[in-house]
Amino acid sequence: MPDTVASPIVPSAKRDQFGHEAPSSPRGALAAGWAPRREVVLHAVVARLIHGAPEHEASVGRVAREVRRRIDGLPAHKRRDLGLAIDLLGSRLVGLATLGRPVGFAHGSAAQQDQWLTAWSRSPVAQLRTVFQAFRRLALGAHYGVPSVAAAIGHLGPLHLRQPLTKWEGPLPNEPTATTHEQVGDGAVARGAVSLRRALNPTVPPAGVIVGASITADLHRTADVVVIGS
Repeated sequence: MPDTVASPIVPSAKRDQFGHEAPSSPRGALAAGWAPRREVVLHAVVARLIHGAPEHEASVGRVAREVRRRIDGLPAHKRRDLGLAIDLLGSRLVGLATLGRPVGFAHGSAAQQDQWLTAWSRSPVAQLRTVFQAFRRLALGAHYGVPSVAAAIGHLGPLHLRQPLTKWEGPLPNEPTATTHEQVGDGAVARGAVSLRRALNPTVPPAGVIVGASITADLHRTADVVVIGS
C-alpha cells in the first residue's frame, strides 16, 4: 500500500522576477509526511531529469524540494497517483520487468535510470507515459523557473519587468518611442493593441444551403437518415 501523504499548510509563495512562483527555501530535509524511501527515489528521478541542464549539479536538492512542495499542493487523488508512481520506481520487481535486473530506480546506474525513464515515456500504458510527463514537467519547471538558470539559456524574462534589448521588442504600450530608439536604435517596432482586418470575405452560400451559425432553433435530429458530405 502506498503511503498516505497529508497536504501540509503551504504559506503564500513569493514571486521571482519572471513572475513565477519562487522555489521554496532550502531545508535540510523534505517536509514531514513522506517516507524516506520516497524522498530517495524522487531525488534520483529529479537528478536524471535535469541532468545536463545549466547548474544541474548544484540544483538537485532544491529542485527535489520544490517538486515535493508542488506535489503536496495537488488534489488528493493526484498526490496518491504520483505517490504510487514513486513506489513503483522504488520497486525491484518493477525494475526487473523494466530493466531485466532486480534493482530500484534510485540504485540503478545512470544508464539504467535513463533506460527506465525512456521506457515509461514510450510505454504503451498511457498511465506510465502520463506519470513520466508529470515528473518531467514538475522537475523542469522548478529548475528553469529560477532566473539564473533561465538566463543561462538566453531567456531574458518578461518585457514588462525590464527594458527592451532588441529592435523587434519595441517600446511597451504608452512608452515614448524615442526612449527605445535611444537604447536599441532606429527600427524598433512598437508593441500594443493590434487590429487585424478580416483576411477572408465569405461568399454568399448557394440557395438551399443553411449556414450552421444561423441555426438557433431546435437542434435535435428528426430525420431517419442524415448524409454528411458530398
